[in-house]
Amino acid sequence: MEPSVGDCALQHHRPASHPSRQDGVPIRPNPGRRMAQYHLSGHLPISRSHGQKVVRSAAYAAGERLRDDRYGEEHDFSRKRHVLYDAMTVPENAPDWAHNRETFWNAVERKEKRKDSQLAIPYDIALPYELSLEQNIALLNEYVKTEFTDRGLVADIAIHKPDARRDQRNVHAHILIPTRPIDEDGLGPKPRNADSRKGWEQEREENIVRLRKSWSEHHNRHMTAAGFDDSHHIDHRSLEEQAIDRQPTKHRGVASDHMEERGIKTDRGDDYRDIKADNERRALRKRQRKDYAGPSEASPMPDAPSPQDKIAEEAVRKEQERQEQARKDQDKLQNELIAADEKLKELGKIYREAQQHRERLIKEAQELQEANAKWEYQQELRRREQQRQQNPYEEYAKQKEASVENRRQDLIDKRDRQYLEGDIRDPGTRYAEALQRHYDFGDPFQSLAKVAIAEHASFRAEQNTLSAEIAKTADPKAREALEIRRMIEGFDYLSMTGERIAVQSELITGRKNSEEAVKMRARNNVEIVKDEKGKEIAFPGYRQEADNLRFRYRELQAERQQAYGKDQQPTAPQPKPARERRPRGRGRDYDDLIKKQDDAAKAKEAERLANMTQAERDAQQKKERELQRERGRDR
Repeated sequence: MEPSVGDCALQHHRPASHPSRQDGVPIRPNPGRRMAQYHLSGHLPISRSHGQKVVRSAAYAAGERLRDDRYGEEHDFSRKRHVLYDAMTVPENAPDWAHNRETFWNAVERKEKRKDSQLAIPYDIALPYELSLEQNIALLNEYVKTEFTDRGLVADIAIHKPDARRDQRNVHAHILIPTRPIDEDGLGPKPRNADSRKGWEQEREENIVRLRKSWSEHHNRHMTAAGFDDSHHIDHRSLEEQAIDRQPTKHRGVASDHMEERGIKTDRGDDYRDIKADNERRALRKRQRKDYAGPSEASPMPDAPSPQDKIAEEAVRKEQERQEQARKDQDKLQNELIAADEKLKELGKIYREAQQHRERLIKEAQELQEANAKWEYQQELRRREQQRQQNPYEEYAKQKEASVENRRQDLIDKRDRQYLEGDIRDPGTRYAEALQRHYDFGDPFQSLAKVAIAEHASFRAEQNTLSAEIAKTADPKAREALEIRRMIEGFDYLSMTGERIAVQSELITGRKNSEEAVKMRARNNVEIVKDEKGKEIAFPGYRQEADNLRFRYRELQAERQQAYGKDQQPTAPQPKPARERRPRGRGRDYDDLIKKQDDAAKAKEAERLANMTQAERDAQQKKERELQRERGRDR
């Protein structure tokens, strides 16, 4: 009996090759001899006190992705391919939201307030492998409608295909039933004595017999309708009630089966093999009894064991010995693993202590080194203080002489740079000229855009002019100098424009270090990139590139000056002499004395220069250029 459209919602028929059929013909691995297997189990309720989550159970059974609103989690089993069919079967008077699996089970979670609430009851049923998937769906829907839906309960059903590592006839169904019935007003109260786990156990014991009997009736009726004889029927009664002399086996479970496949013996597996061996021994004795009795079963069975009984008992004894030896081997392996784990923990402890001792020694060595450096620094300060107290004039004179020499070298460097870099255009001058021509206080933003455009146009024109001049120049040194100058002006323009963009970005975004400002300043200074292996490499920025090219430009200009003479080069602008300021206090006498010594040294230097030959002058200039190069590299 197929359920009506109003009874079932959220039906998903997953088209897949049914494991029990091939080309529309049922597969019977052992026709006529295989006894139908019966399995219907009702597990204990899904309880919060055991850390169970009903939304996760529903997501796994249906192979879907469901959101758990109570715990804020998302359970995704949509990648699994174990579901052949799933559906939400609800009563006719149920509200519309009960047809949605995620909405319904989240409503069940919200309805239960206690931390040890019982949320739902799961059932597992073995479906007949002889039937097709459509026939099993019809059988399952009819059973669910009769036992659950018509009683006001929502049933979340799913049919799973067999495990690829197991018996391919193990087609089974999962049914998830809430602990509360439902009507047009929503979820109702729980049944009597169902507010605790003990109450649910009593409720399950009362219902399981009825459910098992009803399943056998539905199963047998559908098997008969499909054309199968009584050998494919099932019986819900126990073996003792059916007067069958066979000990029932115990369910091993998935975990036990997986351990047995890996060669690990389990207690459930040992119990299963013991029961199976005992059943085989009983069946053997029964056959021997029939063979001994012959055609007439009136002859009594002798009390003495037959040779077949001895063979069977010997086989059982060997099997028990094998199991005992396997158990001993497993215990031995377990003990060895425990010992190895303990040894590994001990070695780990020793290693950690060694690392701590090493770090402690390194720290002590660093502290000792810092203390030694501090002591040496204090000693040096003490020595200088003693020298200053012994001869204060000499110390002051040395400091003054060093200050004068540093100031003189700075002036020389500035003069040389102005002389050797006099042709390079300053980017600030270009921007100032553009501001003077185009900036309007009445329209600052529009005029600034015009300024930027005019500045860029002026820069491009100057670059084109330099390129044309490079193309006309025949002297290699002059051509190289022009090319370096063009590159220096380009890097200066990029550096100043990048800094201006960074400042504008900070003003627009209102943040001091905006993303654009950081990026532009990184290009100005040093840019960090990653190679193919992910290693960071630092490239010089615009400013460093311009400084490097300026150093090369000064070298090239100095070489040209030496090659062509000073007459062909523009004279260097002379720096203005700094205004002398006489210090106040007792240092005036020292300053007068130093000034006299400086004047005498200058006169002596002028006399030495006047008496120098041209070769000595050239050597002196070469030496000064070498010193300038070294100072440029240091900078």
